[in-house]
Formats: sequence, C-alpha cells, structure tokens
Amino acid sequence: MVSDLSLLVAGFLLLFFGAEALVRGATAVSLRAGIPPLIVGLTVLAFSTSSPELVVGLKAAWKGNGGICLGNVIGSNIANTGLILGVAAMILPLGVNRQIVRREIPVMLALTFLFGIFMWGDIIGRIEGALLFTGLIAYIIYSVITARRSGETATQEEVESVAPNLGRHWAVDVTLLVGGLGILILGADLMVTSAVNIATLLGAPEVLIGLTMVAIGTSLPELATSIVAAVKRQSDLMVGNLIGSNIFNLGAILGSASLVRPIVNEGITLIDISILLLFSMALVPIMLTNYKISRLEGALLVLGYFGYMSYIGIQLT
Repeated sequence: MVSDLSLLVAGFLLLFFGAEALVRGATAVSLRAGIPPLIVGLTVLAFSTSSPELVVGLKAAWKGNGGICLGNVIGSNIANTGLILGVAAMILPLGVNRQIVRREIPVMLALTFLFGIFMWGDIIGRIEGALLFTGLIAYIIYSVITARRSGETATQEEVESVAPNLGRHWAVDVTLLVGGLGILILGADLMVTSAVNIATLLGAPEVLIGLTMVAIGTSLPELATSIVAAVKRQSDLMVGNLIGSNIFNLGAILGSASLVRPIVNEGITLIDISILLLFSMALVPIMLTNYKISRLEGALLVLGYFGYMSYIGIQLT
C-alpha cells in the first residue's frame, strides 16, 4: 500500500510538471508557427489545462479501466466547480464576465446533460464519443469566430503571461513540448497503475478511486493556478479556464477515450451523475447574481463538495 501511495504521489508530481512544460512549449511553438495569440489562448491553453486528465483518461481507457476514466472526469468537473471555484471565491469574491454566462456555461451544461443521457445505457460507445468530441470542436470554432468579431484580448494577455517572449532558441520550446508530453504519459501510467492497485487492496471499486484520489490529483494544477489568479484579482481568466476545463474534460477526454475504446460504466451511480448536474446548474443562479460569486456562495460550493466526498468516504469504508 505504501509503495502504491508513493507511486500515486510521484504520478501527481509528474503530471504537474509535465503539464507546465507542455503548456509553455506548445504555446511558444504555436506562436512561432504564426498562430494568433487569441486562437492559441482559446485552443492550446484551454487544452493544456486538461492535459493531465486527458492523458490519464486515455491511458485508463486503453488499459480497460473504465471506472478510473469516468471517475476522473466526473470527479475533476465536480472538484473544479465545488472545490477550486469555491476556494477561490472564499479568498476573493469573483467577478464573472457576462460572456462566460452566455457562451461557456450553456455549452458546459449541454455537454453535461448529453453525458448524463449517454450514461443511462451504462456505456459510452464510439458513436457517443464522436458526438461529444464533435460538440467540443463546434464550441472551439464558435469561440474563435465570436472572439474575432468581439475583439477579445483576455486570451492574448494570458498567452503572454505563459510565453512573454520568444527570445530563446526554438529547440528549447520543442524540448519542452516533447519532454512535457513524455513526462505526462509517464505520470499517467504511474497514476493509473497505482490507483488500480490501491482499489484492489482496499477492495473498493476503481471508480471511487477515480472520483477521489485521481480526480483531485489531476485537478491540482487548476487549484494552484486559481488561488494565484484570485489573489491577483484575475477572476475572469480563472473562471473562464475552469469552465473551459470542464468542457474539455467532457468533450476531449470522454470523447477521445471512448473512440479509443468504448467506456463501460463500472460503478458510476445516478447519485454521482446527479451531483455533477447539480454543481453545473448551481453556477447559473450564482453567476447571475450581479455576475459575481460571493464568499458565502464559495463557502456553500466547498461545503457541498466535502459533503459529496464524505458520501464517497462512507462507501469506501
């Protein structure tokens, strides 16, 4: 057990540093290729925030560990909304851009409800995966078009914060890109293997380990980034990234993973799906309240998250 926990922690660390190297390398390489910063921010950076979940999901699906894959996505989305957004709002009330309420949240809700419908059949096949992935591509195309028309600049500022200059040699950026991806794959392998071993030793379903340890571990980069962003009062970028991460988790991870291999439900219950839907829908009235998330609302989100974790903890005992 101790060795598996050590491997799990090592996997967390590799995912964290691998994602950091990947985002910096991919951003710089994209800019060198002449891709506008706006598009880089809406695609490359948005994708990179979910890269740990993506690699873990693909690895789990490839190995036939559907419970880890499903638990990772569902648990990560609940953690993004309940834990990370809630903690950030408790640090500093978050102002929310109206565009997020009008564009990103409806897309997130649509994909969440679509996922819930697919789960009624206890399997996400290649057709369902293709629909989720197509929805993500449509969202990206729509985001780029509307961003160009409205002259968005937030994503450009975000890109510049990650790659402030291209003065270094291009080989460094390529090394970061390739090395970061390699570290991510290694970290995902360690995490999936150790998570399955821990589930076996505890006699617990893999999905519960995916909903807790794996989901929290893959969400650590977002948690650290969001706390820093809240302290720096960059709430628009932070909230947008978290909602975008939820969209990518559903569209890119479940979509691509089920295309690799159909994902069979191995323990996700109606309660888990309902909690995911409730946390997603809770953002609508919260964000419509003067387009802000108050400290009280943040505390309620965190309280709800730990309530759900307590429910899972009872199942593990």
